[in-house]
Amino acid sequence: MTKKVVGFILFFILSAVGLLAQLSSKDFYVDQQNSGYVDNYPTWESFVNATNIRVEEQKQNMIKMGLKANVGWVIEPTRMENELVNKAYQELPDTTRIGSTFVFIIRSSFSTSLYSVYIYSDPDGERYYRLLRLVALN
Repeated sequence: MTKKVVGFILFFILSAVGLLAQLSSKDFYVDQQNSGYVDNYPTWESFVNATNIRVEEQKQNMIKMGLKANVGWVIEPTRMENELVNKAYQELPDTTRIGSTFVFIIRSSFSTSLYSVYIYSDPDGERYYRLLRLVALN
């Protein structure tokens, strides 16, 4: 009986540690070469339209190159994805203009996932973001 209890406790601890490792954002880094200023947009709506068009063009280019990936906007980010967005906010220059948009490409060191964080500086002084998730398919 005690072997089963010890085995269960070990299994539980190892599972919890494995889950925490998967949720850690330390394995992701900002790809400086592909990140930076994108454009200027007068309104949030124009920013959303432009990013949708840009992502659709990227999807079409991937299809032409024969690459397969699941690409989509993140509606409800996980804790890890929120940490990635916070990393992107830290990379923003202090002197962002109203209406300016930056994209930060966040790559995974070990897997085939990639995130694009689009950050928009609204005329009300706030910054808003859209998070795009790309997961390569085998």
